[in-house]
Amino acid sequence: MAWMFPGDGRRRRQLPRFFALNARDEHFRLGGIEVAERDSVLQGAGLHPGEGTSLGAALPGDLLLRLRLAVIAGGRTSAVLKGFELLEAARPRDAHWYGRFIGADPDRTGKGVGARLLRSVVNRCDAKGLPLYFETSNHDSIRYFERLGCEVHGKVALPNGPELITFWREPR
Repeated sequence: MAWMFPGDGRRRRQLPRFFALNARDEHFRLGGIEVAERDSVLQGAGLHPGEGTSLGAALPGDLLLRLRLAVIAGGRTSAVLKGFELLEAARPRDAHWYGRFIGADPDRTGKGVGARLLRSVVNRCDAKGLPLYFETSNHDSIRYFERLGCEVHGKVALPNGPELITFWREPR
């Protein structure tokens, strides 16, 4: 997310606002929020629009949503909107489950929290008979995703940002 919010201090301030916007306007509405906890301690979370319309798809027709995003993104608004447009254009039109964000508490990174959350999404897709689509900037995870049956679908270069790898997984 450094491409969206350059600078550690700015990122620490703005990311909670960005994820609150996503959770409120996309994930709560579509029912795609999942948490990983152990001993009542939050370890990570997954935010997914699932089968519904994503934030990127909603942005062009929702002026209020674009304004709220602009308040958060500031001078990066144009690049962020272009990034959402590129991600949405790359997304398949066939019915699928859209896996959007999975993250772990920094103290839990590398301890299987994200893997458990992703496995849960894979299991949900298999149960519903839906393919899974998602993007990642973490190129080190490609082999793990492939072991889950995901195939590289394409690439999306964000404006002045990272190249995201897109994945598709047929249900089993």
